[in-house]
Amino acid sequence: MRAQDVLCRWGGEEILILLPETDLKGALHLAEKLRLSIAGEPMRAGEHLIPQTISLGVTSCRGRDAIENAIKRADEALYKAKDGGRNRTEVIAPPQSEYAVTDRQGI
Repeated sequence: MRAQDVLCRWGGEEILILLPETDLKGALHLAEKLRLSIAGEPMRAGEHLIPQTISLGVTSCRGRDAIENAIKRADEALYKAKDGGRNRTEVIAPPQSEYAVTDRQGI
């Protein structure tokens, strides 16, 4: 993660990572990098190695898209990952209309 990124606890057992100036592709790349890193490092408990997994939900927030909407999409993607078998990353992209508004800014 970069200095400008924010990691915080969100709810009971959920973590929220905010990645300013990162597109959906970049966020997905980081999520998969985290997932694979965690899966590749079992937790040691005495003489036992315990496999670790993580499920992730990814979205992006641009233009006039409210942060609350982005968090809701990320949460929906997370539950889609859990329902899909866990240890996976799912993405829900913002509606196209939100991108269209952003693309017109500055014209």
